Amino acid sequence: HCASFIPPILAHFYNSFMDAGIFPTILKVGNITPIYKKGDSQLFDNYRPVSTIPIFSKIFEKLIYQRLYSYLISKKILYDKQFGFRKSHSTSHAVNYSVNHIIENIDSK
Repeated sequence: HCASFIPPILAHFYNSFMDAGIFPTILKVGNITPIYKKGDSQLFDNYRPVSTIPIFSKIFEKLIYQRLYSYLISKKILYDKQFGFRKSHSTSHAVNYSVNHIIENIDSK
């Protein structure tokens, strides 16, 4: 039964945060856990920090990303040769574009 009434409540809160232009402080609080890598366990340098944040923070970040990305795409603000951090634009696409660009310039000389 919870599944039917929780989403509208969360949507209301997230939309309120977006309208106000805020990311609530409570959602910014995370726990940092030192994770041992290798070597001498007594040395600070042999640990890496791993931060865990509340699930509601992750959901809100995803919503912000989706809205911002959709806006940037719809307004054609993102450069079409921007390959990193975009759906359907992998590093292999970047390499393919670069190789083709080089070949075209070599052939045109």
